[in-house]
Amino acid sequence: MRPSFRLIAPAVLAAIGLTAAVVHLAPAEAEAQTAGEPSVTVISPAAESTNPLGDVPVKMTVDLGGATSGRVDVSLGYYISGAADIPEGSCDAGCEITVTLHIGDWDHPRLGSVLLTAKLTTADATTYGGGTVYFPGPVPISEMRHVRDGQLYEDAVVDAIGNFRVSASNDPGDAVAEVRLRDLAGTALVTESAAFTVTRGVWHDAVFSLDLTAVPNGFYELHSRTRGTDGLYGEGRRLDVRVNHTNPAIFDTGTDAPRSAPGRSAAT
Repeated sequence: MRPSFRLIAPAVLAAIGLTAAVVHLAPAEAEAQTAGEPSVTVISPAAESTNPLGDVPVKMTVDLGGATSGRVDVSLGYYISGAADIPEGSCDAGCEITVTLHIGDWDHPRLGSVLLTAKLTTADATTYGGGTVYFPGPVPISEMRHVRDGQLYEDAVVDAIGNFRVSASNDPGDAVAEVRLRDLAGTALVTESAAFTVTRGVWHDAVFSLDLTAVPNGFYELHSRTRGTDGLYGEGRRLDVRVNHTNPAIFDTGTDAPRSAPGRSAAT
C-alpha cells in the first residue's frame, strides 16, 4: 500500500476554479476502499446546506474502481465550473480531492438554490455525485427600464445622458444597484452604483443618469446587478442601448417604435 501524501494536481477551469488538490487517503482510510465500481462522493458543502458567497471549496472522496487515473469535473449550476485531473497512480487506494469554485463576482452572481454536481470520469466509466446547495445574498434585480419623456422602455436610444430605472421587487436591505455599459465585446465603458432610494409598494428603485458623452455612436448593452456590503453580487437584468449623438430623437433600435412596458428586460 502506498504511504499517505499530498499531491497538487493541475486544475482545468471551464469558468472559475481556483484550486484543485488530490490527497491520498491515510492507510486506515484506504483499507476501507474496495475495488469495484468507481464513485465520487461530495463531502462538503453538504447537500441542502446554506453557504456564504465567495470561495466554495468542494471536497470529495474518490474511488477509481480499479482504474489508474481519471478526472473530476465540478459545477455549480450552468455557469460555474472547475476540474481536477487525477494522475496515474495518485489515487490507487482512494483519495480526497478538493476543487475550489467561486460564486458572487460580477460574472458569476449569486444564484440562490443551485445544483452542485461532481462527475468522475475514468477510462471505463462515468459516475456522478452532489446535491442541491443554497447561497443567500443580495436580492436579484427584477426589472430595468430606460426612462425617456416620462415613459418607460425596454430598449434605449440615448445621446449624452441616459436615464434608467433599476428595480428590485424584494427589499434589497443594504445592497445597492450597480450598472455597467458594455460594448459588444464585453468591455465595460461606464460603471456606476446607486442606492435603492425610491419605494413603490413592495418595489424598490435605484435611478441612474449615465453620462455617455464620451461613448461613440453604436450599439451597447447595459447590465445591472445588486451588490452587497461584502462586494459580492446578486443576479441582474440586461437591456440594449443605442448611443446616437447625431439624431437621438429617432428610436431605431431595430423597430420603428420603442418596445415598452409589458415585457421584462432580459435576465443576466
